[in-house]
Order: sequence, then structure tokens, then C-alpha cells
Amino acid sequence: SAILAAFQHTIDDIPQSVHERIVPFPEIGFDPSVFHPGDRARPFAGEGPFRFLFVGRLVPYKVAEAVVRAFTGSDVLKQHWLHIVGTGPEEARLRQIVTESGAEDRVIFEGRKTQAEVADFMRRSDAFVFPSIRELGAGVVIEAMACGPVCIVTNYGAPGDLAAGGRGVRVPLQPLDGLVEANRAAMEACLSEPAAHADMAQAARTYAEHFYTWDAKADYTSRIYEAVLNGQPLSGLTDYR
Repeated sequence: SAILAAFQHTIDDIPQSVHERIVPFPEIGFDPSVFHPGDRARPFAGEGPFRFLFVGRLVPYKVAEAVVRAFTGSDVLKQHWLHIVGTGPEEARLRQIVTESGAEDRVIFEGRKTQAEVADFMRRSDAFVFPSIRELGAGVVIEAMACGPVCIVTNYGAPGDLAAGGRGVRVPLQPLDGLVEANRAAMEACLSEPAAHADMAQAARTYAEHFYTWDAKADYTSRIYEAVLNGQPLSGLTDYR
């Protein structure tokens, strides 16, 4: 009676003949008692230095290398900080890249953190940079949006959908060297156009708070059941369209 599909890239793969039964329904959500902006300032306000953040397992498909190489290879970003939260098999190689670039004093490997600690890092960061190229739901992106930094993501799958509509910076999917250059340009643009990027962060936060708290998800789930049981058209369920 109803087909729940998480994001547009999934909907696009479902036969057109059943599209009238499709209800957009991202599987992710967040706890607003943990992930919230607190009393943070607008991102990239003041003189800096500013903080960029990556959160995720250090495995190849998360492409933390793109963030590290983008940051360490930029003269514009030399006065600022990059925090890497997470561990994994790529860590040793990433540390070597940082050492070879002479950036050990401004690229900080924070290791594994609790959920509350991750939220605190997000609140203290100006930009969350997440170039992952394989994400089923990208819950970490909506958590970051709820905490208020600018989100810079690869425009593919769930992260690209979440950051659509001016809610973040979407870097085109491309080979690694291109991802490095595009993420570097996106990070540098945050410094040259702080007001526009802060507006993106505000739009993302509003979107997250309105649609992705677990209470909001429960309400939406209830409305889906009511529509099916009452024979109502599903086209009215447009929260995530």
C-alpha cells in the first residue's frame, strides 16, 4: 500500500509504475538533547582561527584523505584547524600525509569519541567536511546540521540529498584528485563568503530540527499509517520531498 524510500537516489531506481505509492522516508534521525547548537555563534564569525571537522571511521570509502590533503595543501587555511574524529586502518597513512606537509600543529587526530563528545566537537566547529562516497543514511550529516556548522559533502546519495536546497555545499562526485581540489575550494570559500555560508548552516539546522528529531519522525510515521488505513492519497506526504 505504501513504499517507503529513504532518499531520491533510491526513488529513482524504483519503477515508475509504482511511484504513486512511494513515500519519502529517510531512516535517520537525531536526539535533540544531544545534538543541538547550544549557545554557539554563527559559523565563521569573527577573526578566527576557524575549525574544520571530519567525523567518521578512517576507511577508504569515507575519503578522509580528501579533507586532509585539501586542508594541508592550502595556503589560505594555514591559520586554521582541522580536527579528525574517528579511528581506522587509514589513520597511519593520513598521519603520514600530515607529517610530510608539516601540518602536525594544526591537524589534530582526536581518536574515537562518545556521541556526546562528537556533538560537542560539532558545536565548536565552523564547518563539517564529509566527502564520503558510500552512505546509506548519513546520520552523521543530519547530526552535524542540528549542531550548526556549515556542511560540505560529496553530492552523491544521502549526503547530497540532505545538503540540497541551499542547506550545505555539495561537491561533485569525481576521482580523488578532483575531490581534493573541490573540497579545498569549498573550505576556502567559507572564509571568503562567511555570511552566505552561515545562512546555509541556519537553513540546515532549521531543516534538521523540523523533520529529523525522533518525535518528528514518529509523527510522520503516524500520518503514513493514517493515510493508508483511511485510503487517502499518499501524495500529501511531502515532508521530505
